Amino acid sequence: MRKKLLTSILVLSMACSVISEHTAFAASVATQPAISTDSTDTTDTIKDTDTTKNTNTQKSYSFKKNTFSYKGSSQSVSPLTNSTYTHADAFDGMYIFNGIDVSYHNGTIDWNAVAATGIDYAILRVGYRGYGSTGNLCADVKFDEYIQGAIAAGIPVGVYYYTEAISTDEAIAEANYCIEKIKDYNITLPVTIDFEPGTNKGRSYKANLSKTQATNQVKAFCDTIAAAGYTPAIYANKSDLTTRIDGASLGSSYNIWLAQYNSKTTYTGAYQQWQYSSSGTISGISGKVDCNFFYSAADSLTSTAPTGTSIASATISSIPNQTYSGKAISPAVTVRYNGQTLLQGTDYKLTYSNNTAIGKASVTAKGIGAYRGSVTRQYNINPAKISSFKSKSASRQITLKWKKGSNKCGYQIFRKNTYNAKSYKKVKTISANTTTKWINKKLTYNREYYYYIRPYKTVNGANFYGSLTYLTTSTMPRNKKRTIRKKTALYKQPSLKGTKLATIPKKAKITCISRTYVTASKKVYHVTYKKGSKTYTGYIAGNTRLY
Repeated sequence: MRKKLLTSILVLSMACSVISEHTAFAASVATQPAISTDSTDTTDTIKDTDTTKNTNTQKSYSFKKNTFSYKGSSQSVSPLTNSTYTHADAFDGMYIFNGIDVSYHNGTIDWNAVAATGIDYAILRVGYRGYGSTGNLCADVKFDEYIQGAIAAGIPVGVYYYTEAISTDEAIAEANYCIEKIKDYNITLPVTIDFEPGTNKGRSYKANLSKTQATNQVKAFCDTIAAAGYTPAIYANKSDLTTRIDGASLGSSYNIWLAQYNSKTTYTGAYQQWQYSSSGTISGISGKVDCNFFYSAADSLTSTAPTGTSIASATISSIPNQTYSGKAISPAVTVRYNGQTLLQGTDYKLTYSNNTAIGKASVTAKGIGAYRGSVTRQYNINPAKISSFKSKSASRQITLKWKKGSNKCGYQIFRKNTYNAKSYKKVKTISANTTTKWINKKLTYNREYYYYIRPYKTVNGANFYGSLTYLTTSTMPRNKKRTIRKKTALYKQPSLKGTKLATIPKKAKITCISRTYVTASKKVYHVTYKKGSKTYTGYIAGNTRLY
């Protein structure tokens, strides 16, 4: 009887133990960091080396390979930090995968040892842009070593690129750099732009980009990555997602990898990954490692890398500056890959964006058929040239008038004071599109001046300029009607060389237009001379005696 009673107690105890373990899985009680229903898997051990949490003993956690994930949990213990983390309600019922991210700072990594722990995934730094003024594109010196080791060990991988871009062109260049570096590897997790300008306070921080400009740069990176067949993502902390870029709108189109080192997040926008600590430990890596949760409705992170030949390194023919017309501008282009001209409609299709307004437009060739990926080229749409530029002269001032430009552009006016001067100096900038007159005062009387006007418009911090409209004019002479005291030659050019238009006889009548300063020290008269039915306009020597 006693033996049967002991046997019954033992059976009941085992049953309660099974029920307790199942209840712990459903409620995510932090008694073990991983759960597996596959009883055939071998078990491995990770040791918690954080002595601040375990001052007397070194606690070990046992879990089964590839079972770091949890489901239906509001809380879970990280096997990398041995701390409990509270997950947002949005992830209730989802699988929670544990991962690490590494760069060359992590030194030599034993990827087989990392894989043996059962880690779910790894994100590797593929490269970065230098934070100095030149902003060179650089590869992480450990990237090839890391990715080859991780893939060989069977760990799903993604990559990230640290951005210091200060324009959408640079962001696209960074994305294409990533694509070129990863094209030969099986990248099955997101390709991420690492946005944290405050970290090094480098070129992007000093550029003081507007929130709109920074957001557009992130979008340009992500769209380029997506066009190449990969899943784009954005890494940023809570502050940057709310103040430096529009995390809310970006989160509706792209995956967000949130960095917030707390036991729970307070960011209210959408995100798919959470970097919760930089102080994790794992077998195979010496020192601390970054720790992440990846939330997914699927029970696996396995996916398929893009197939086909990538045209990310193809070239699109150069596109000359275009002129604003108020309509979509879609210039024809040629796409070449490895010296071969690809066929539109067979090898690629074209899409144009931002090609109606003044600013940066772009054309993207996206691979089809035997090709995948994409390549993008940008081109400028500039304001239309000012069609009318006139003047009204006074003795010491010139009033300039012009026709209003298109698309709310402003105006820049340049002037040179001598005929032979090689460059013009900007004398006025007018930002108001409706202002179409300017008076240039405090000029020298009876002197010729040379102007040009161009329209401009500032878009996302960059100026776009229209073609130049030139005007030669002068202040009024004191006496326009003059008489030649001595016979003199009338030349076509102010150099008084080359074509001679006429010989003006003594006591002939002329009309003075102005004095032309060929150089600061050499002056000639710009005059008209009428002989019979013909009127000649040219130049006579500046020392010609007149009365």
